[in-house]
Amino acid sequence: MELIDEHLFSEINDPALAEIMAPIYGCSPVWIGGHYPKTSCDKLEPYAKHNSDPYRIYRDFIRDEVEFNGRVLDVGSASGAQSRLLARYFTEVVGIERAEEKFLFAEKYNAAENIRYIRDAVPAVRDIGKFVYVFCVSVLYQNAGNADIVKYLHGLLEPGGKLFIYNPATGESDVASWGLGAKKLAGDFETCPSGRFVINAG
Repeated sequence: MELIDEHLFSEINDPALAEIMAPIYGCSPVWIGGHYPKTSCDKLEPYAKHNSDPYRIYRDFIRDEVEFNGRVLDVGSASGAQSRLLARYFTEVVGIERAEEKFLFAEKYNAAENIRYIRDAVPAVRDIGKFVYVFCVSVLYQNAGNADIVKYLHGLLEPGGKLFIYNPATGESDVASWGLGAKKLAGDFETCPSGRFVINAG
């Protein structure tokens, strides 16, 4: 898919926001807005740096692997910065996050008309529907039973859909345990190419 507005930045320079981000920082990226993070504030610099890699991972998946628009799921949406990025490209984004402080931050600071945040775990208790793309970035290594999670997410794909996984700790034996024919992506990625996988809908 052709990238849009990639010359723009999500710039934050209010040092008071560091106190709001502090409870979330350290366990997930925190930023406001769906463009590349930028700041001239020393207190906010760690947050911008922490968020820059996830931004590039999502952006590169979109650039190199996305073929059409539609409804997408952002697994472990955290503070919502990457869901805001996805909202620029897709008709509807569902972000699912189990941690209350991250969920509340996303709803307050990274809301958009075409984003719906759900506070739930994965697998989700409620019916969240089907998706043309599912993004699962830096989530699996935090959970036991990864194979069950991957199979659940694969089951949420519409025909022709794709499940995108980035997991820096995943080895070949882990991928084999999924039993879904994951393809390890190669190419000119800016961030961590070895951790990228795509699984097509069955």
